[in-house]
Amino acid sequence: MGLQTCAVTCVMHGQDGQPEAGATFEAKLNRFEIYQGYVVPEVVRGTADENGVCVLNLWPNQLGATESLYDVKMRSTSGRSLTVQAVVPSELTANLHEISLLPPFPGKLDGQVQLESAIEASQVALAARDATIVARDATLVAATEADADRVSAETAATTATTQAGISTTKAAEAAGHEAASLSSKNAAELARDQAQAAKVDAESARDTAQTAKGGAEAAAATATSQASAAGAHAANANDDRIAAETARSAAETARNDALSHKGSAEAAASTATTQAGIATTKAAEASAARDEAVGATPFPSGTKMLFAQSTAPVGWTKDTTHDNKALRVVTGSASSGGTVAFTDAFKSHAVAGTVGMTTLTVAQMPNHNHQLGHGTQNGPGGSGWNWKSQNAGAVDWTYGTGGNEGHNHTFTGTAINLAVQYVDVIIATKD
Repeated sequence: MGLQTCAVTCVMHGQDGQPEAGATFEAKLNRFEIYQGYVVPEVVRGTADENGVCVLNLWPNQLGATESLYDVKMRSTSGRSLTVQAVVPSELTANLHEISLLPPFPGKLDGQVQLESAIEASQVALAARDATIVARDATLVAATEADADRVSAETAATTATTQAGISTTKAAEAAGHEAASLSSKNAAELARDQAQAAKVDAESARDTAQTAKGGAEAAAATATSQASAAGAHAANANDDRIAAETARSAAETARNDALSHKGSAEAAASTATTQAGIATTKAAEASAARDEAVGATPFPSGTKMLFAQSTAPVGWTKDTTHDNKALRVVTGSASSGGTVAFTDAFKSHAVAGTVGMTTLTVAQMPNHNHQLGHGTQNGPGGSGWNWKSQNAGAVDWTYGTGGNEGHNHTFTGTAINLAVQYVDVIIATKD
């Protein structure tokens, strides 16, 4: 059985309110944790599927002893990032948005951790003691069987040797009686035959005894080896027993310490219970505040805002009343006006035209003189004109000319480029 985990479902929403496929999630444990001999992974990563959902298998912080939590960093494909803190419960599944506002689970007291460690050490010591007893019993059984085989082999060898001696004696007696009495020849021959048969039986018994002896010796060697192994096991068992007794003594010491601190532990437990109640109340308040925050909207219906995008976000409606217009900041009531479109006013304009018609007045003329000539007849002998000065007091006029019409001037210049840079925005109304 591996490390227990909880399947946490993670979803990151885009600006359009839809889950973002390809978003990455990284959950990092803020404290070092060990649970049931397993080191809890510090970082777990994942990527959202085509539906925008990512499942991270996270270790439940509720099982820890250090009030740990996860820092979960989310990053969209466009580069937006968000980090939240989550406390994983001891459940099969959970949703990130539901566990991101939970307070950390309270850790374990030092006395409780020591007591659990002592109990675990005692269980290991008892298991070692049981294994030692099983090995010792097996060794005793093997030694007993080997000793029985050895005794059986020795008994068979003694019996065979005795039968061989009896047969030899009978053969000698038969040979002596053959010389003394012919009448006992047949009996002697019969005895001889019996002796031969007994000899064969003795040799067979001897061979059997030798075989049994070899088997007994092999069994004895095996028994000796098993006895040595049993001795080694016994020595190891003794060491394990000593270690078990040491662990048991340490466990009893830890238990006594725990009992001696029972009062303070109970007080701490009472305090922890009170704090847990407070934490539960705060969690309920936080959950209610979270639900209220999720259900609330920061913008009342009818609010108008600018968005630098082509379509309105989810929950907003695009306002198409105004198009191709500039924005004006006012201190009074907001309105709209003007007749020239933004792109018509702010573009490149040519500089050319005609100055309006102008008729000069006397006052507008430069100060100037006109030379006046007088003609006189010199006499009958000939005619001609002579220039002379105007007589004093006399007024003479030159002939007038002109039509009193106005005139104008044309002009050209460098074009004025008013094509300013701009960013298109839309107006959207909150639904």
